[in-house]
Amino acid sequence: ADAWYLLANVLESSGRLVEAENALGHALDARPEFEFALRDLCRLLTQTGQHAKARDAVLKAIRQAPAVADFHFYLGNALFLAKDYGGSAQAYEKALVLNPGSAPMHLSHGHVLKRLQRYEEALEAYRRASQTEPTNPQVQVALGEALLMRGQMQEALACLQKALALDSERADTVLSMANALNTMGQHAAAMEHCRRALQIAPD
Repeated sequence: ADAWYLLANVLESSGRLVEAENALGHALDARPEFEFALRDLCRLLTQTGQHAKARDAVLKAIRQAPAVADFHFYLGNALFLAKDYGGSAQAYEKALVLNPGSAPMHLSHGHVLKRLQRYEEALEAYRRASQTEPTNPQVQVALGEALLMRGQMQEALACLQKALALDSERADTVLSMANALNTMGQHAAAMEHCRRALQIAPD
């Protein structure tokens, strides 16, 4: 399994994605619970738009090792990309039962709940992600945007300021702050942040 996995990495680095996918399949045939191989196969399949195959690969792994939280997480990711938001939410919930302390799982759960317009639950998911991983700027942005939707302006602003303090070079973070400032009527500051975002990512 290890040799197949290494071969897959080499093939992917060489741009030979179909062969890399086949090598990862061999690695998982040899060791079905091989988490890194499954993770890379799901990433490769979703990267190439093969969402159904990604879903099937994870379902096979879950049948063999149902207590591995990350497998349910990968299933949630695959279903989210396939726009099956209800199924994605259920998969993330199963992952969180097995690993309730995972910030990425809470964050992804929040995203899908937001898509389902379950805004209160999304906010709670983002709060849990923030409690678990307070120094993750993506978590702070998601929490800030959710708070902004609820009209909790000062708390939203504090989260977005924290996100910028953690990483000021992400255009999407700067734009989130611009949106918050604009919503609060601070138009000059909002324009300044828009210009800053354009400097970071002019395209």
